[in-house]
Amino acid sequence: MIKILDSTLREGEQTPGVAFDRHIKLAIAGLLDEIGVDFIEAGHPAVTDEIKKTVKTLANIDLNATVGAHSRLIKSDIDLALECGVKFLGVFYSVTDERLNGVFKTDINKAAKRISEMISYAKSKKIGRAHV
Repeated sequence: MIKILDSTLREGEQTPGVAFDRHIKLAIAGLLDEIGVDFIEAGHPAVTDEIKKTVKTLANIDLNATVGAHSRLIKSDIDLALECGVKFLGVFYSVTDERLNGVFKTDINKAAKRISEMISYAKSKKIGRAHV
C-alpha cells in the first residue's frame, strides 16, 4: 500500500519570499484532497499565530485526507500542534554533527534519548486520534 504525504503548505513557504495567505492554503488543501493525497502537512503552528489558526482550521474541516502538523521536539511545540486537532504529527530534530555539537551541545546517544522521550510524550497526549 502506498500513502502520499504532501508538505506543500509547509515546505512551500520555505522558499524565500513565499507565504501563502490563509484562503490560498485552504484552496490548496482542497485541491490536494480532491486529487487523493492521503496526508496533508498543514504547517508548523509554533511559527506564527496565523499558521496556527490555519492548521486548526484545516484540521477541523471535512477532508478525506488526514491533516497533520510539523513540530520541533519541544514540548510546547508538540502541545501547540496537537491542540490544533491534527490527526498526524511530524516531528523533527537535526542530528548532523554540526547541529549536535554546535547548537544542541550534545551527542548522538543523548539526542536519540531525547527523540525517544519526546515521541513518547507526544503519544501520551492522545488528543483526538493523532498519529505520531
